[in-house]
Amino acid sequence: MKKFFNFLFIYLLFLNASYSDEVDLYCIVSKLDLKKANVAKEDQNRFAGKVIKFKINFDENLIYDISSEDQLNLLSGINTSFIKFEKVSGGIKYSNNFEVKMKNGKMTKYKYNNYLNLNINSAGKVVEINTDGTRRNIELNSRVKQTGLSFKNFNFSFPCRSKDYNDAEISMAKVAAFLPGIISTSEKTTSEKTRKNSKKIDYDWSKLNNNNNKILDPNTYVVNDINSLLKLYKAKLFENNNDNSIFLKNRKYLHFEPGQEIVFDDIKNLDERQFFRLPLYNSKDKDLLKTIKKEYLIQKKSVVKKG
Repeated sequence: MKKFFNFLFIYLLFLNASYSDEVDLYCIVSKLDLKKANVAKEDQNRFAGKVIKFKINFDENLIYDISSEDQLNLLSGINTSFIKFEKVSGGIKYSNNFEVKMKNGKMTKYKYNNYLNLNINSAGKVVEINTDGTRRNIELNSRVKQTGLSFKNFNFSFPCRSKDYNDAEISMAKVAAFLPGIISTSEKTTSEKTRKNSKKIDYDWSKLNNNNNKILDPNTYVVNDINSLLKLYKAKLFENNNDNSIFLKNRKYLHFEPGQEIVFDDIKNLDERQFFRLPLYNSKDKDLLKTIKKEYLIQKKSVVKKG
């Protein structure tokens, strides 16, 4: 009998260790995110409010799309049982190619280069709260090239977390953007608290873009902490314009491709060190990044002091 219990203990220990290598992740598709990616209105209504469900095996470096609806593989890029992923700084990346037969019988090709920014702790859990108490943005960033009937590129960005979404959150995503800071309707958001603790930063917005394609709204954006301050200076690198882009040098850096053209969405989740080490190709962009870093470090001292 003693041997049996010893065996049972070892088996349960092995089972728990194996389970810790797998993580479930839920990414919600909001109408605003689809609209921002220039998805056709018909497909916005088709996908808005859907939840992409991933199972990630860190032991074998495999990612599964276990969504309840097969059509979501057009967003996740996983049309098979699983795909091998690569661990990169700040998350994982994977790529895939497949064809889809359209209603008219013709084939459309899709090419995916996807990145999931997430941190996993030693217990095998997704880290969703930073050490300073702020919420970590976990997102699925999907770059899709479509060829066949049409030649289009889509850049998707969907917020993710380790628990599923309730009916109220899904209803909200169907008509607008899902706010990552909101866990459920029964929990209070931190918006009131952060407004009270907001630190007004003296910043000249007049030189930056303030049209409909702006990254941050100067009329409502406030700096609450180091993270929001860093976001402000990331926006400055692109002159606060979502349409602006810059090129990297022709060498590997983090999850980026050599010589990749990047926009604000590509770098918004980088930490301070990763952002200011971006290997930019254009000398004008490099000079701007150096200037931004100097300004940021000065303002950072002010935020830390007030905080």
